Parts: sequence; C-alpha cells; structure tokens
Amino acid sequence: MGRIITVDQLVRHLGIGRDNIARVDSEVVETVIASAEQTVYMESGRHFYPEPALDANDEDTGPEVTKNFRMRRQGQRSVRLPDLREASAVTLDGAELTEGLDYDFDMTGDEPFQTLTLYWTSPHLAAWAPLSFVMTLEITGRWGWLPAPDDIVEVTLQIAARKYWKKDAQFADQVEVSTTTGGNARDYRTGLTTEQIETLHRYRSVRVAMV
Repeated sequence: MGRIITVDQLVRHLGIGRDNIARVDSEVVETVIASAEQTVYMESGRHFYPEPALDANDEDTGPEVTKNFRMRRQGQRSVRLPDLREASAVTLDGAELTEGLDYDFDMTGDEPFQTLTLYWTSPHLAAWAPLSFVMTLEITGRWGWLPAPDDIVEVTLQIAARKYWKKDAQFADQVEVSTTTGGNARDYRTGLTTEQIETLHRYRSVRVAMV
C-alpha cells in the first residue's frame, strides 16, 4: 500500500528520537500514519498515494495496475475513475479503444484524471450504443498522486501528530473546543480543525452526471 507520508517524515515532524532513533516504535508510528491517512480519505474521498507503490528507492518502477469498471446502463457515457495518473491501455469488453476517438479523460489541470467519457458515435462504439448488457471497461496504467500535494502532506502530518500524542493524553485532551465555527477550532466529530477540513474538502471529487 502506498503512503502520503513516511515514518521518517512523521518522526522529524514530531521531533522524537533525536538522541536515539532506535527507541522510536516504528510500528506505533505506522499505525498512526495509517489512521491519519484513513481520516484524510474519509474527508476528501480521495487517496493521495501512488499505485503501484514506490519501490525501496522511492522510484516509480512497479508494474502498472489494471482496474475494471462495470458499465451497467444503456448508453452510459461517463465513468468515475479513482485518480488515474496515466494510462497505457483502455479496452471495452476486450476491444482496444483510442483516446480522442473512442474516449477522452477529463481535464483537471495538474491533478490525475477522475472521469473517462466514451464517444458512442465513434466507429468502435457505435454498434454497441443501443445495447443494454453489462460491459467491462479495463484500464491499465498508473494511479493516484505522485507526489501528493504539499498541503495534503502538511495536513496528514498534523493529523498523524495529534493522533500520536493523543495516545498519551487523558482528560486534558477532552476539553478542546468542539465546534467548526471560527478560527482553528476543532470539529467534535472528526477532531480536525476548520482549516484542515477546508483543505481536504477542496480536493473532493466534482460530481459528474453519469449519462
């Protein structure tokens, strides 16, 4: 599984282990990171790590990943994608499709693609347009973010740090302001600050009509 932040990044952020890094419980730190990244996903609806995961040298050398999408509606045009960075092959029920002729990805600036739109008027797809059976769209490529946005890395470090110190806190941690209004107060449900929530919500996927 990929990671938005690393153990070393969080350890430096926390300022622990400076005298003896071996005393840092990496398993605890890994657990805290996983929990923080799940919080990021729950608030943003998106994963911010690359798939395939980077190798031991932090290089993007892993084999490409293939994902399948079921098209269940007659004439469905748009397919939601879980952040596609680049694609090497796109097929529909095994037939290879051509970008710009049979389909196009959404234009999202520097972000990964989130939507693929099929052109049923293309030569490859026109014969299938009236049919209503379930088809399989298969995409092979590299998914997720590489690298993660700086503000997402910062928020993830902040969330992970709070979770790390919270394990040692008791009553004192329960008296924080529980509101989302004003300043940098915390939401009583998530424990996130207003600023953190606003950052994560900026990355929420735009709703696309699946027609």
